[in-house]
Amino acid sequence: MKKSFLLFFVILLFDIGLSQTFRISVVNLIETSAVLSSLEGEKIVRIDTSKGLDKFY
Repeated sequence: MKKSFLLFFVILLFDIGLSQTFRISVVNLIETSAVLSSLEGEKIVRIDTSKGLDKFY
């Protein structure tokens, strides 16, 4: 589960670098984090807020 999240995060950063769909990517990240955090606990949500994405909540 952690490896798949890291892969998703790398793809997300790559996507941010190449396109202007930053907000869409962040929304997808938050939605994915919500699903994963319901499975793994609240670790991923804390990671999101530490990265400064909490302004999108």
